[in-house]
Amino acid sequence: MNATIPQHTSLSNEHYTPVEYIEAARKTMGGIDLDPASCEYANRTVQATHIYTQADDGLTKPWFGRMWCNPPYGYRDVDGKRRSNKMLWTQRHIEDYAAGVFDQAHLLVTASTGDKWFEPLWAFWLCFPRRIAFDVPLGAVSDTKTNPGSSVIAYLGPNEDAFVRNWKGLGRLVPPDYSYRERQMLLLEGAA
Repeated sequence: MNATIPQHTSLSNEHYTPVEYIEAARKTMGGIDLDPASCEYANRTVQATHIYTQADDGLTKPWFGRMWCNPPYGYRDVDGKRRSNKMLWTQRHIEDYAAGVFDQAHLLVTASTGDKWFEPLWAFWLCFPRRIAFDVPLGAVSDTKTNPGSSVIAYLGPNEDAFVRNWKGLGRLVPPDYSYRERQMLLLEGAA
């Protein structure tokens, strides 16, 4: 390993999901209508009917249908405060799903199970794959040493049997803890 590269960082901010995960999502949902955090290169694999690019800022755009999302990591300023993109995208997924804004979604984020933003994801089916070798720019494939951490794919949708069937060979599946879903619904009702 190059001594100038810290052990737990990535060589690129761009990480494109390998095809086997996209295919599992497509089979579970019956297609992908929207990838709200994409680019033309990533959509060669995702094949979403509609994408939002970094220039579009998909976090601020309407969401709909059957979604795949591997959101940007890092941070952004929101109302003068530095916020984690993982938290913002996860929170939007959960709130929009609960409100019926989209039909179903797969959300790929880091498996930061000890972080507060991650807790609401326990209310949904989760797949914890072995460390993913993401595709990176210029067509190179990263190895697990350049992937800064483990990932999780959360499924927000009604096709739970299809999720289990299509994801069982790709990682460890963890069923929903519905008490988290009940708490999430109470929090959303209190915010309304």
